Amino acid sequence: IAPGDVDEREIRDVHPNDLLNYSQCHFFAGIGIWSHALRSAGWSDDRPVWTGSCPCQPFSVAGKGGGTSDERHLWPAFHHLIRELRPVTVFGEQVASKDGLAWLDLGVELNPKSVRTYLAMAQINNRKGDKAAAIDTLQKLMVYSETSYKPAIQLASLLEERGDRSGARKSLESALYVRPLDLEVHEKLGELMLREKQYPEAIREYETLVALNAPDRAGTFYRLAEANFGGGKTQDARR
Repeated sequence: IAPGDVDEREIRDVHPNDLLNYSQCHFFAGIGIWSHALRSAGWSDDRPVWTGSCPCQPFSVAGKGGGTSDERHLWPAFHHLIRELRPVTVFGEQVASKDGLAWLDLGVELNPKSVRTYLAMAQINNRKGDKAAAIDTLQKLMVYSETSYKPAIQLASLLEERGDRSGARKSLESALYVRPLDLEVHEKLGELMLREKQYPEAIREYETLVALNAPDRAGTFYRLAEANFGGGKTQDARR
């Protein structure tokens, strides 16, 4: 592991000024696995970074389930140091249980408008099968950043999967606000409108795709004809 000083004090006794002369700080370091992992990944010893593996007992299924009320919940102390000194990069981890994911939500406190933070949280929740939490996270992000393209696409997919096609449409339209010529979004929106039998809107999307020279022109014309036929425009569908 990287050479350095070992501070055996409890983190609640550490003052931000104590850390000013250090480029790397590893909290709750144990046997120094974070330093070893960073070196193994090619992270040089002089590259600034903080790491912290807060005690897992408050969130572990093997513990008492005290959560944030457990006296061993030391994230507030770690958070205080991060907030005061604002290190460029911070790595952390916690148990993979549902309660551990709740701990992850606390990371938003550091930067409530960070697109990366919300995306990471949504991705983790989705992988764990908690789609409701993933949707909630992305919806919160859209409040802070209505012009976020990638989150809007992800949110639309999750909402449609849940059956909320109205919400999915709104998210796709938000994505088009950012990238009005995006063929993929126009196609997704057209398919959604066609399934919902909202034919005028579907026609609009497929006509847009034709104007933008979508690669699958044959498929686009077919779906445009389908939308025209569904909307009662038989002559347009035949053309």
